[in-house]
Amino acid sequence: MNHRALLTLTLAALLLGGCRESFQDRCRREALDYNAHMCPDTTDCVWQGDQCYLTVTDSMVYTDDPSGFTYYQTIAGAWDSPSFFTPDLVEGLHDERLAALRNSIPLKPYKDHLLTFAYIYRSATTGDTLLHFVFTPDDY
Repeated sequence: MNHRALLTLTLAALLLGGCRESFQDRCRREALDYNAHMCPDTTDCVWQGDQCYLTVTDSMVYTDDPSGFTYYQTIAGAWDSPSFFTPDLVEGLHDERLAALRNSIPLKPYKDHLLTFAYIYRSATTGDTLLHFVFTPDDY
């Protein structure tokens, strides 16, 4: 069983079990579990010629205000440059990330609780933020 399937099953079991823990406390615990078992996780490596476009999920945190998850990712390889991200490319990446969120079955329980999802992409070489997307319930 791959890591994503294991995470999905774990999250489902946690959501269905245990009535004493608040939803917010459960989200905090699940974020810690995700970081302990899934991070860092190479989420994408696309080869074009001899260039690898790589993103790595470093961590996920749950926040109370706004209530939701923030995913911290590192960009390495050919994408690791602010000049790479033209307005058209940023718009396309935004739309792809939003579509993935809208279609995510494992995230449905969190979307049902109207959580916000943020994605922060930082440069592997400088640590600077290259992209920052925030999706609210109005978006998905």
